[in-house]
Amino acid sequence: RIGLVLTTLLLSISNLAFLYRDCTNNAAGLVQTGQHRPYLLRGEVEALDWIKQNVPKTEAVQPLPWIKALQKPDGKMGTTISDMTLACYLPSVTGHKVYCGHFGETPDYAAKIFDLMSIQVPYITEQTKRELLAKMHVKYFVFSQKQIVTEETEPLIAAFRGSLPLPNFLKKVYGNNDADVYEVQ
Repeated sequence: RIGLVLTTLLLSISNLAFLYRDCTNNAAGLVQTGQHRPYLLRGEVEALDWIKQNVPKTEAVQPLPWIKALQKPDGKMGTTISDMTLACYLPSVTGHKVYCGHFGETPDYAAKIFDLMSIQVPYITEQTKRELLAKMHVKYFVFSQKQIVTEETEPLIAAFRGSLPLPNFLKKVYGNNDADVYEVQ
């Protein structure tokens, strides 16, 4: 009996580690990847409903990742993703294809994330953005980083927040407090 109790305790260590990780992530509002929330915002759900009702199933719809500034080891500033939640939910909820969704189901995920970040930031030329759009074959984008903005993210997403003009190739076709849908012109 003592052997069984000791074996059970020993084998429980990994379970306790996973429980601790999950409790910590839950407190931060994230799942184990650190890039996804276990929930959608109300406006994100409403945007998905709008897409489901108004966008032809043949069109690809891509949620833009939430991005933030990143201090690189060489002292330069870069950009990284902080949330890909909506891209994971959109295909199953609406039936539409995405260019980049779940990391484990998207070939060449890192390169596609870089492309999506490049669509958002103001320091990438409009010509480069147009070339990326041609490669992506996406007709609609969803921007949902509206409520959670800091000093370091505001310059990166200024066009989607109204501080800078939108790129000429995007037209807002739907919006609410949490998410906007843009059609590629």
